[in-house]
Amino acid sequence: CPPWSPPASRLRRIDVETARRVDFLPNPGDTCIGCHSVSRDGRQLAGFLEGTGENLALYDLTRDLTPRPAPVVARVPYAVRRCTSFSPDGSRLVSGDCGANPSSMPFTLINGRDGRPVTATGSPGNGFDPEWSPDGSAIAFTNRMDALTVTPVTAGDTFGAARVIHTPVASETSMRLDWHPTWTP
Repeated sequence: CPPWSPPASRLRRIDVETARRVDFLPNPGDTCIGCHSVSRDGRQLAGFLEGTGENLALYDLTRDLTPRPAPVVARVPYAVRRCTSFSPDGSRLVSGDCGANPSSMPFTLINGRDGRPVTATGSPGNGFDPEWSPDGSAIAFTNRMDALTVTPVTAGDTFGAARVIHTPVASETSMRLDWHPTWTP
């Protein structure tokens, strides 16, 4: 794993009922699993595997993921598409850059159930750290100028024009960035 990653190449969760750490994904299928997202219903996980293959892996969280390697639903070969967010129903996954690993590629829309590319009308966005709204009406992200931006989801796999909702202001002593947006429930 890169120096910024946890020392173990696995994901853990906290079991709310027992307040214990659970090694639910001890062997993700590569030497490191970093950026990841979970569907709102808690049934799917998308995680970026680093090491030998640099793939986005989709996991079914209703299955036993402790075998070596863990069973995956799909692997999507993306060298820099680390940051993802599921649509509210888990049927779609928007995938984009993370601020630490920029490319010039716009976001990619992926079938959240099998990892296949989805053809969209319009663009879900272009920038960093996409985050789908809980009601499915928009995707928030940081655009390439580090401003908080929202793309409306107008119907199905159709997207409207992205609009900036906040532009950060840098001062002489600090740089301001609108990174890692999220939504209230």
